[in-house]
Amino acid sequence: MKNVARASHLAAFVAALAAVFAGALPGAAAGSSNIVVRADAPSGASNQKLTGVGWNTGTLDGVAGLEPHQVRIDASLQSAAPSLGVLDLTQVKEQVAAVRAIGAEPLVGLWYMPRWLGEPLAAGRDPMLVAPHDFDVWEALIRDVVRELATAPEPALRFEVWNEPDSPIFWQDTPAAFYEVAIRTHRAVAAVATETGLPLEIGGPAATFPDPPFMLGYLAALRNAGVPLDFVSWHYYGNYPFLGPDGAEATIPEPARPITLVWGQRNPATTPAIYGVGVELVRALTDSALAGSALDPRLMITEWNLSAGGHDVRNDSNVGAAFDAATLIEMERSGLDAADFYRASNSPSETRPGDWGLVWADGSPKPAWWIFRAWLETAGEVLPIEGDDPAGGLWARATASPGRIDVLLASFVATGGSARDVTVSLAGACAGSAEVRALSEASSDLAAATDVEVGPNGLSLVLPPESLTWVRFSTGCA
Repeated sequence: MKNVARASHLAAFVAALAAVFAGALPGAAAGSSNIVVRADAPSGASNQKLTGVGWNTGTLDGVAGLEPHQVRIDASLQSAAPSLGVLDLTQVKEQVAAVRAIGAEPLVGLWYMPRWLGEPLAAGRDPMLVAPHDFDVWEALIRDVVRELATAPEPALRFEVWNEPDSPIFWQDTPAAFYEVAIRTHRAVAAVATETGLPLEIGGPAATFPDPPFMLGYLAALRNAGVPLDFVSWHYYGNYPFLGPDGAEATIPEPARPITLVWGQRNPATTPAIYGVGVELVRALTDSALAGSALDPRLMITEWNLSAGGHDVRNDSNVGAAFDAATLIEMERSGLDAADFYRASNSPSETRPGDWGLVWADGSPKPAWWIFRAWLETAGEVLPIEGDDPAGGLWARATASPGRIDVLLASFVATGGSARDVTVSLAGACAGSAEVRALSEASSDLAAATDVEVGPNGLSLVLPPESLTWVRFSTGCA
């Protein structure tokens, strides 16, 4: 029965993918849209926990002004524990302190396997990517790591088990072996929480995508073991199943780089709408696997961006920024609890265009940075909207704060799209004027605002293709 249920979940996800991608294929109509903002029906606070970041290169200086809720970092256990009885977490603690310094919560990934612990059973596989030869030693190591980080002057209290263990790039052992690693990791964190009285959190599995068979196995293993689970995490890159189209990332081994000639291309069906489908799927998997238990984990995407496995020049332009804006809207609508964009900064050692950072290596903002800044500055009560068209490449989001209503309009079609006529009107509120900012091919930031008068039928705009338009209505007129 378990295999039937897993096959059903996987089939549902594939069907949902096909349906969403079909709506994003070339030919989706642009036309005109009438956006109605229901200012009289606020539906709850905006989610400011969606703008976390991953950090593994450069500094956090460039993203400090975005006030990320969470920053995901790597404990690098293969380096921190070079031999039995030796543990040096100096670098990790420095990273945690840097995260705390910008007001964010550190999320520490507990990976990879120390070589001396994986080597005895590696059998030709990478010893850092296999189960330990002694699970008790692994559990004791995790207890030591978590205790030291959690009781440091600048503490880490949130932990994630492994990174993409459903991919042979990051795990070369069996799923069952990983599930045992996960159980021992969760148990170790729980032991330190009991010992110290600190509010520690542990989750995972940081799957490569919403992977039903693998994630169900993980959830079932934790439930059966009676260990805590504070969040369920996974990754998703919009250009899946293809890799970045503009060159392999530095971490891809040289012998494997020819694969990017085949898989390094743009998916013409890429759409932010798939993120909402993924959240719904993981919520269904989690509810099913944990029904009747006391576990009630949050849902988190701990890596997302346009392309994985290689560079994508759209990351440097209005195109990637428009994708990011629409994806944030999708994630908020789906009820996702938190997300971490990959990644904070470009690598100082990488000069090829299309790196993943929100900022360049010198800390200066990319267009995508302005999307995250706009999200921060439009915090407030979310207002229902009518009339946007994700299948046709248009996403809208509205929030209310004292004296104003902010509307974000994201236009993204993977094949390029075209300009779109949009009228925005407010139901239940009055606005006589507005400020309009636009990020598009013609403008790489949202710094400049244009003051406009709002007519009795609303505000008429022309949205450029692959753009974000931010409208701030001043409310309170007669």
